[in-house]
Amino acid sequence: MKKAFEHYKLSAEQGHPPALCYLARLYKEGVPGVVKRSSAKANTHLKQAADLGSYGAMINLAATTFRREDVTQTQTAVKYATLAHHYATGKTVNNANLLLGDIFQKTKQQDENGFGPSLNLATHYLGLVVKNDPNAFNGVAASQYSRVLMEKSENLFGDRCMSGLNEIPRAVYWMRKSLAAGNLDAKGVISRMESMETGKCSACGMTEEESDKKFLRCGRCKIYWYCSKKCQLAAWEAGHKVDCKSTFC
Repeated sequence: MKKAFEHYKLSAEQGHPPALCYLARLYKEGVPGVVKRSSAKANTHLKQAADLGSYGAMINLAATTFRREDVTQTQTAVKYATLAHHYATGKTVNNANLLLGDIFQKTKQQDENGFGPSLNLATHYLGLVVKNDPNAFNGVAASQYSRVLMEKSENLFGDRCMSGLNEIPRAVYWMRKSLAAGNLDAKGVISRMESMETGKCSACGMTEEESDKKFLRCGRCKIYWYCSKKCQLAAWEAGHKVDCKSTFC
């Protein structure tokens, strides 16, 4: 192992990206008697590989430098993830977009220039992932996309969404996609989403307890309920036809 390590060091000194990536991994994990663990050295080698055009290194560097409470580190993470987003191909692009969505959703701090958390950007990048592959990462991407849509909707409207701008049908659609792709954690989330609207008319607010009628459920989004055809048509014309049909990205 010592000889192999020395050969990798020589190759890395000559600017070979795979060797730099491998050294970064060794420094990150450590090898008893050969390589002492060092996050600083691991990131240095990743940065060198990333600057030489290694898309995998860009993703790894972005993931390891992202700090929710540190704007400077977050900016570095966005820089390299964005480079991978623009120039990589295949699954690496999905990795970059998933990471960018995660960063813009979860970062906490904002700098004096306005750089910081953005649910709009998180929605954009996660939407690119699921549009490219609805089953990406065994449904995890669809689940995260759905959660960002829900958070965005809550921030904008609270408990009552505005017709025509309602993200809830799309959020539920993608959580169902997540479940279908194998993410079993989505099952409980879907139940909670559906229960929020069950038993009340989405148009007039009447509850089933107050009515002697059997409520009707929207056959497309399967989220909203109505006490009558009249209320269902009124809600459709008021904007639900836009919300219900915009389930894709």
